[in-house]
Amino acid sequence: MVKLSRESDFTAEDFCLKYIVYIENILKTQCVPIIVGGSNSSIEKLMEDPVFMFKYKYDSCLIWIDVEQSVLNRRVDTKVDKMVNAGLVDVVRQIFIPDAHYTKGIQRSIGVPEMAGYLREEKNIDGDDETKKIIQQASISSIKRNTSLVVEVPQIFIPDADYTNEIGRSIGVLEMAKYLREEKNIDGDDESKKMILQASISSIKAKMNTFIINNNKFNKKKVMFIMGATGMGKSRLSVDLATHFLGEIINSDKMQVYKGLEIVTNKITHAEKQGVRHYLLEQSILNLRVDMRVDEMVNAEQSVLNRRVDTRVDEMVNAGLVNEMRQIFRPDADNTKGIRRSICVPEMAKYLREKI
Repeated sequence: MVKLSRESDFTAEDFCLKYIVYIENILKTQCVPIIVGGSNSSIEKLMEDPVFMFKYKYDSCLIWIDVEQSVLNRRVDTKVDKMVNAGLVDVVRQIFIPDAHYTKGIQRSIGVPEMAGYLREEKNIDGDDETKKIIQQASISSIKRNTSLVVEVPQIFIPDADYTNEIGRSIGVLEMAKYLREEKNIDGDDESKKMILQASISSIKAKMNTFIINNNKFNKKKVMFIMGATGMGKSRLSVDLATHFLGEIINSDKMQVYKGLEIVTNKITHAEKQGVRHYLLEQSILNLRVDMRVDEMVNAEQSVLNRRVDTRVDEMVNAGLVNEMRQIFRPDADNTKGIRRSICVPEMAKYLREKI
Protein backbone atom coordinates (compact mmCIF):
# COMPACT_ATOMS: atom_id res chain seq x y z
CA MET A 1 0.00 0.00 0.00
CA VAL A 2 1.34 3.42 -1.00
CA LYS A 3 1.61 6.12 1.66
CA LEU A 4 0.41 9.56 0.51
CA SER A 5 0.14 12.83 2.38
CA ARG A 6 -3.05 14.85 2.22
CA GLU A 7 -1.40 17.10 -0.41
CA SER A 8 0.00 14.34 -2.63
CA ASP A 9 -1.43 13.72 -6.09
CA PHE A 10 -1.55 10.44 -7.98
CA THR A 11 -0.05 11.48 -11.33
CA ALA A 12 -0.95 10.22 -14.81
CA GLU A 13 2.28 8.22 -14.83
CA ASP A 14 1.45 6.71 -11.42
CA PHE A 15 -1.87 5.53 -12.79
CA CYS A 16 -0.36 4.14 -16.00
CA LEU A 17 2.19 2.07 -14.11
CA LYS A 18 -0.63 0.62 -12.01
CA TYR A 19 -2.89 0.11 -15.06
CA ILE A 20 -0.38 -2.12 -16.83
CA VAL A 21 0.24 -4.29 -13.76
CA TYR A 22 -3.45 -4.74 -12.99
CA ILE A 23 -4.46 -5.31 -16.63
CA GLU A 24 -1.99 -8.17 -16.88
CA ASN A 25 -3.05 -9.61 -13.51
CA ILE A 26 -6.71 -9.55 -14.55
CA LEU A 27 -6.03 -11.11 -17.95
CA LYS A 28 -4.12 -13.97 -16.29
CA THR A 29 -7.35 -14.89 -14.48
CA GLN A 30 -9.23 -14.98 -17.82
CA CYS A 31 -11.24 -11.89 -16.83
CA VAL A 32 -11.87 -8.67 -18.77
CA PRO A 33 -10.13 -5.52 -17.42
CA ILE A 34 -12.56 -2.59 -17.13
CA ILE A 35 -10.93 0.79 -16.48
CA VAL A 36 -13.45 3.23 -15.01
CA GLY A 37 -13.33 7.02 -14.76
CA GLY A 38 -10.20 9.05 -14.32
CA SER A 39 -8.79 11.97 -16.24
CA ASN A 40 -8.26 12.20 -19.98
CA SER A 41 -4.56 12.79 -19.31
CA SER A 42 -4.15 9.37 -17.66
CA ILE A 43 -5.98 7.50 -20.42
CA GLU A 44 -4.21 9.44 -23.17
CA LYS A 45 -0.80 8.74 -21.64
CA LEU A 46 -1.60 5.05 -21.31
CA MET A 47 -2.66 4.75 -24.95
CA GLU A 48 -0.22 7.14 -26.60
CA ASP A 49 3.01 6.84 -24.63
CA PRO A 50 5.23 4.27 -26.43
CA VAL A 51 6.73 3.27 -23.08
CA PHE A 52 3.56 1.36 -22.23
CA MET A 53 3.08 -0.16 -25.73
CA PHE A 54 -0.66 -0.24 -25.08
CA LYS A 55 -1.91 -0.03 -28.67
CA TYR A 56 0.34 -2.90 -29.74
CA LYS A 57 -0.81 -5.26 -27.00
CA TYR A 58 -4.50 -4.57 -26.39
CA ASP A 59 -7.76 -4.16 -28.29
CA SER A 60 -9.75 -1.50 -26.45
CA CYS A 61 -13.32 -0.25 -26.44
CA LEU A 62 -14.14 3.18 -25.05
CA ILE A 63 -17.61 3.82 -23.62
CA TRP A 64 -18.18 7.54 -23.12
CA ILE A 65 -21.31 8.59 -21.19
CA ASP A 66 -22.16 11.85 -22.94
CA VAL A 67 -25.20 13.96 -21.98
CA GLU A 68 -26.46 17.53 -22.21
CA GLN A 69 -25.20 20.16 -19.78
CA SER A 70 -28.64 20.43 -18.14
CA VAL A 71 -28.52 16.73 -17.26
CA LEU A 72 -24.99 17.11 -15.89
CA ASN A 73 -26.06 20.04 -13.71
CA ARG A 74 -29.06 18.16 -12.34
CA ARG A 75 -26.99 15.10 -11.48
CA VAL A 76 -24.32 17.25 -9.81
CA ASP A 77 -26.94 19.02 -7.66
CA THR A 78 -28.40 15.68 -6.56
CA LYS A 79 -24.97 14.27 -5.81
CA VAL A 80 -23.95 17.26 -3.67
CA ASP A 81 -27.22 17.17 -1.72
CA LYS A 82 -26.61 13.48 -0.93
CA MET A 83 -23.07 14.25 0.24
CA VAL A 84 -24.32 17.02 2.55
CA ASN A 85 -27.05 14.78 3.98
CA ALA A 86 -24.47 12.05 4.56
CA GLY A 87 -22.38 14.35 6.75
CA LEU A 88 -20.06 16.29 4.43
CA VAL A 89 -19.65 19.22 6.84
CA ASP A 90 -18.51 17.03 9.74
CA VAL A 91 -16.10 15.09 7.52
CA VAL A 92 -14.43 18.28 6.25
CA ARG A 93 -14.31 19.58 9.82
CA GLN A 94 -12.12 16.59 10.74
CA ILE A 95 -9.46 17.47 8.16
CA PHE A 96 -9.85 21.26 8.31
CA ILE A 97 -6.68 23.33 8.53
CA PRO A 98 -7.38 27.10 8.53
CA ASP A 99 -4.36 28.19 6.47
CA ALA A 100 -4.28 25.27 4.01
CA HIS A 101 -4.57 26.07 0.27
CA TYR A 102 -6.90 23.20 -0.69
CA THR A 103 -5.39 22.90 -4.17
CA LYS A 104 -3.61 19.55 -3.83
CA GLY A 105 -4.38 15.93 -3.08
CA ILE A 106 -7.46 14.96 -1.10
CA GLN A 107 -8.06 18.63 -0.27
CA ARG A 108 -9.29 19.15 -3.85
CA SER A 109 -12.16 16.68 -3.45
CA ILE A 110 -15.70 17.79 -4.21
CA GLY A 111 -16.94 20.10 -1.47
CA VAL A 112 -13.74 20.32 0.56
CA PRO A 113 -12.44 23.78 -0.55
CA GLU A 114 -15.91 25.34 -0.25
CA MET A 115 -16.65 23.82 3.16
CA ALA A 116 -13.22 24.88 4.37
CA GLY A 117 -14.25 28.44 3.51
CA TYR A 118 -17.42 28.00 5.54
CA LEU A 119 -15.49 26.64 8.53
CA ARG A 120 -13.17 29.67 8.47
CA GLU A 121 -16.22 31.96 8.61
CA GLU A 122 -17.90 29.84 11.27
CA LYS A 123 -15.10 30.50 13.75
CA ASN A 124 -15.93 34.23 13.67
CA ILE A 125 -19.66 33.81 14.36
CA ASP A 126 -20.55 33.40 18.03
CA GLY A 127 -23.81 31.60 18.69
CA ASP A 128 -25.68 32.95 15.65
CA ASP A 129 -27.03 29.71 14.20
CA GLU A 130 -29.14 31.46 11.57
CA THR A 131 -26.13 33.26 10.12
CA LYS A 132 -24.14 30.02 10.13
CA LYS A 133 -26.98 28.31 8.28
CA ILE A 134 -27.05 31.02 5.61
CA ILE A 135 -23.28 30.85 5.08
CA GLN A 136 -23.36 27.06 4.97
CA GLN A 137 -26.12 27.11 2.35
CA ALA A 138 -24.09 29.57 0.28
CA SER A 139 -21.13 27.17 0.48
CA ILE A 140 -23.31 24.29 -0.69
CA SER A 141 -24.45 26.38 -3.66
CA SER A 142 -20.80 27.12 -4.43
CA ILE A 143 -20.02 23.39 -4.40
CA LYS A 144 -22.77 22.76 -6.96
CA ARG A 145 -21.70 25.68 -9.14
CA ASN A 146 -17.98 24.85 -9.06
CA THR A 147 -18.54 21.14 -9.68
CA SER A 148 -20.80 21.93 -12.63
CA LEU A 149 -18.05 24.11 -14.09
CA VAL A 150 -15.57 21.24 -13.77
CA VAL A 151 -17.83 18.85 -15.70
CA GLU A 152 -19.05 21.46 -18.21
CA VAL A 153 -18.69 20.35 -21.83
CA PRO A 154 -16.12 17.65 -21.09
CA GLN A 155 -13.33 17.28 -23.63
CA ILE A 156 -13.02 13.60 -24.42
CA PHE A 157 -9.79 12.05 -25.56
CA ILE A 158 -10.54 10.02 -28.70
CA PRO A 159 -7.82 7.44 -29.40
CA ASP A 160 -6.72 6.56 -32.92
CA ALA A 161 -9.30 4.40 -34.66
CA ASP A 162 -6.71 1.84 -35.70
CA TYR A 163 -6.51 0.41 -32.21
CA THR A 164 -9.74 1.50 -30.52
CA ASN A 165 -13.08 -0.09 -31.28
CA GLU A 166 -15.44 2.59 -32.63
CA ILE A 167 -18.55 0.93 -31.20
CA GLY A 168 -17.83 2.26 -27.74
CA ARG A 169 -18.43 5.89 -28.63
CA SER A 170 -21.91 5.32 -29.98
CA ILE A 171 -22.84 3.03 -27.08
CA GLY A 172 -22.30 5.71 -24.47
CA VAL A 173 -24.19 8.39 -26.37
CA LEU A 174 -27.16 6.32 -27.51
CA GLU A 175 -27.88 4.25 -24.42
CA MET A 176 -26.75 5.74 -21.09
CA ALA A 177 -27.53 9.27 -22.29
CA LYS A 178 -31.05 8.14 -23.16
CA TYR A 179 -31.54 6.81 -19.64
CA LEU A 180 -30.16 9.94 -17.99
CA ARG A 181 -32.49 12.14 -20.04
CA GLU A 182 -35.59 10.05 -19.32
CA GLU A 183 -34.79 9.64 -15.62
CA LYS A 184 -35.78 13.23 -14.79
CA ASN A 185 -39.34 12.67 -16.06
CA ILE A 186 -40.04 9.89 -13.55
CA ASP A 187 -40.44 11.64 -10.21
CA GLY A 188 -40.05 9.34 -7.24
CA ASP A 189 -40.79 6.13 -9.16
CA ASP A 190 -37.62 4.16 -8.42
CA GLU A 191 -38.96 0.98 -10.01
CA SER A 192 -39.58 2.71 -13.34
CA LYS A 193 -36.11 4.26 -13.21
CA LYS A 194 -34.61 0.82 -12.61
CA MET A 195 -36.49 -0.60 -15.61
CA ILE A 196 -35.26 2.15 -17.94
CA LEU A 197 -31.71 1.86 -16.63
CA GLN A 198 -31.74 -1.91 -17.01
CA ALA A 199 -33.00 -1.58 -20.58
CA SER A 200 -30.15 0.83 -21.36
CA ILE A 201 -27.54 -1.43 -19.79
CA SER A 202 -28.97 -4.51 -21.54
CA SER A 203 -28.62 -2.74 -24.88
CA ILE A 204 -25.01 -1.87 -24.06
CA LYS A 205 -24.30 -5.49 -23.10
CA ALA A 206 -25.71 -6.74 -26.40
CA LYS A 207 -23.46 -4.40 -28.37
CA MET A 208 -20.45 -5.16 -26.20
CA ASN A 209 -20.83 -8.86 -26.99
CA THR A 210 -19.65 -8.03 -30.50
CA PHE A 211 -16.49 -6.43 -29.13
CA ILE A 212 -15.73 -9.27 -26.71
CA ILE A 213 -16.44 -12.17 -29.07
CA ASN A 214 -14.87 -10.86 -32.29
CA ASN A 215 -11.19 -11.65 -32.68
CA ASN A 216 -8.87 -8.98 -34.05
CA LYS A 217 -6.26 -9.82 -36.65
CA PHE A 218 -3.42 -9.62 -34.11
CA ASN A 219 -5.30 -11.55 -31.41
CA LYS A 220 -4.91 -8.69 -28.93
CA LYS A 221 -6.38 -8.93 -25.44
CA LYS A 222 -9.60 -7.00 -24.74
CA VAL A 223 -9.71 -3.96 -22.44
CA MET A 224 -12.80 -1.81 -21.75
CA PHE A 225 -12.84 1.85 -20.75
CA ILE A 226 -15.85 3.64 -19.23
CA MET A 227 -15.53 7.42 -19.07
CA GLY A 228 -17.74 10.42 -18.48
CA ALA A 229 -18.38 13.32 -16.16
CA THR A 230 -18.86 12.91 -12.42
CA GLY A 231 -22.16 11.45 -11.23
CA MET A 232 -23.09 9.88 -14.58
CA GLY A 233 -23.39 6.29 -13.39
CA LYS A 234 -20.00 4.94 -14.47
CA SER A 235 -19.59 2.78 -11.36
CA ARG A 236 -23.02 1.18 -11.74
CA LEU A 237 -22.44 0.46 -15.43
CA SER A 238 -18.97 -0.97 -14.79
CA VAL A 239 -20.28 -3.41 -12.15
CA ASP A 240 -23.08 -4.58 -14.45
CA LEU A 241 -20.66 -5.13 -17.34
CA ALA A 242 -18.13 -6.84 -15.06
CA THR A 243 -20.82 -9.20 -13.79
CA HIS A 244 -22.01 -9.97 -17.31
CA PHE A 245 -18.62 -10.40 -18.99
CA LEU A 246 -16.63 -11.80 -16.05
CA GLY A 247 -14.66 -8.61 -15.61
CA GLU A 248 -12.65 -6.93 -12.89
CA ILE A 249 -12.54 -3.17 -12.39
CA ILE A 250 -9.58 -0.80 -12.26
CA ASN A 251 -10.70 2.43 -10.59
CA SER A 252 -9.14 5.61 -12.01
CA ASP A 253 -10.50 8.35 -9.77
CA LYS A 254 -7.66 10.43 -8.30
CA MET A 255 -9.48 11.02 -5.04
CA GLN A 256 -10.67 7.46 -4.50
CA VAL A 257 -7.15 6.04 -4.23
CA TYR A 258 -7.04 7.59 -0.76
CA LYS A 259 -8.15 5.38 2.11
CA GLY A 260 -11.00 6.78 4.17
CA LEU A 261 -13.18 9.89 3.73
CA GLU A 262 -15.86 7.98 1.82
CA ILE A 263 -18.23 10.95 1.64
CA VAL A 264 -15.94 13.52 0.04
CA THR A 265 -14.41 10.95 -2.33
CA ASN A 266 -17.81 9.43 -3.20
CA LYS A 267 -16.55 5.84 -3.31
CA ILE A 268 -18.68 2.94 -4.44
CA THR A 269 -19.99 1.07 -1.41
CA HIS A 270 -19.28 -2.56 -0.55
CA ALA A 271 -22.87 -3.50 -1.41
CA GLU A 272 -22.72 -1.67 -4.76
CA LYS A 273 -19.60 -3.63 -5.77
CA GLN A 274 -21.77 -6.80 -5.84
CA GLY A 275 -18.72 -8.96 -5.25
CA VAL A 276 -16.80 -7.60 -8.24
CA ARG A 277 -13.11 -7.09 -7.53
CA HIS A 278 -11.94 -3.45 -7.67
CA TYR A 279 -8.33 -2.29 -8.02
CA LEU A 280 -6.92 1.15 -7.11
CA LEU A 281 -9.75 1.76 -4.68
CA GLU A 282 -8.44 2.80 -1.25
CA GLN A 283 -4.93 1.73 -2.24
CA SER A 284 -3.21 4.55 -0.33
CA ILE A 285 -3.05 5.45 3.33
CA LEU A 286 -4.47 8.93 3.79
CA ASN A 287 -1.88 10.69 5.93
CA LEU A 288 -3.84 13.75 7.02
CA ARG A 289 -1.23 15.06 9.43
CA VAL A 290 2.04 14.65 7.53
CA ASP A 291 4.45 17.59 7.95
CA MET A 292 2.09 19.54 10.21
CA ARG A 293 3.32 21.68 13.05
CA VAL A 294 2.09 20.77 16.53
CA ASP A 295 0.20 24.06 16.85
CA GLU A 296 -1.59 23.34 13.55
CA MET A 297 -2.68 19.96 14.84
CA VAL A 298 -4.15 21.53 17.96
CA ASN A 299 -5.65 24.70 16.53
CA ALA A 300 -7.10 23.14 13.39
CA GLU A 301 -9.85 21.26 15.20
CA GLN A 302 -9.58 21.84 18.94
CA SER A 303 -13.31 21.47 19.53
CA VAL A 304 -13.33 18.11 17.80
CA LEU A 305 -10.30 16.95 19.78
CA ASN A 306 -11.89 18.04 23.07
CA ARG A 307 -15.13 16.24 22.32
CA ARG A 308 -13.38 13.03 21.30
CA VAL A 309 -11.10 13.08 24.36
CA ASP A 310 -14.07 13.58 26.71
CA THR A 311 -15.91 10.66 25.11
CA ARG A 312 -12.84 8.42 25.24
CA VAL A 313 -12.17 9.11 28.93
CA ASP A 314 -15.82 8.49 29.84
CA GLU A 315 -15.68 5.15 28.02
CA MET A 316 -12.49 4.19 29.89
CA VAL A 317 -14.05 5.04 33.26
CA ASN A 318 -17.22 3.10 32.45
CA ALA A 319 -15.12 0.11 31.38
CA GLY A 320 -13.51 -0.10 34.82
CA LEU A 321 -10.53 2.26 34.72
CA VAL A 322 -10.46 2.86 38.49
CA ASN A 323 -10.34 -0.84 39.39
CA GLU A 324 -7.65 -1.47 36.80
CA MET A 325 -5.53 1.35 38.24
CA ARG A 326 -5.86 -0.16 41.74
CA GLN A 327 -4.10 -3.30 40.44
CA ILE A 328 -0.94 -1.44 39.43
CA PHE A 329 -1.05 1.35 42.02
CA ARG A 330 2.01 1.97 44.18
CA PRO A 331 2.00 5.14 46.34
CA ASP A 332 5.67 5.89 45.74
CA ALA A 333 5.79 4.99 42.02
CA ASP A 334 7.19 7.41 39.43
CA ASN A 335 4.30 8.11 37.07
CA THR A 336 6.49 9.77 34.43
CA LYS A 337 7.94 6.59 32.92
CA GLY A 338 6.72 3.56 30.98
CA ILE A 339 3.14 2.34 31.23
CA ARG A 340 2.52 4.70 34.14
CA ARG A 341 2.50 7.62 31.68
CA SER A 342 -0.61 6.23 29.94
CA ILE A 343 -3.80 8.25 29.70
CA CYS A 344 -5.41 8.70 33.15
CA VAL A 345 -2.76 6.76 35.12
CA PRO A 346 -1.07 9.78 36.81
CA GLU A 347 -4.45 11.35 37.62
CA MET A 348 -5.92 8.14 39.03
CA ALA A 349 -2.74 7.51 41.04
CA LYS A 350 -3.20 10.90 42.69
CA TYR A 351 -6.84 10.03 43.46
CA LEU A 352 -5.83 6.67 45.01
CA ARG A 353 -3.14 8.30 47.18
CA GLU A 354 -5.75 10.63 48.61
CA LYS A 355 -7.99 7.64 49.37
CA ILE A 356 -5.29 5.96 51.52
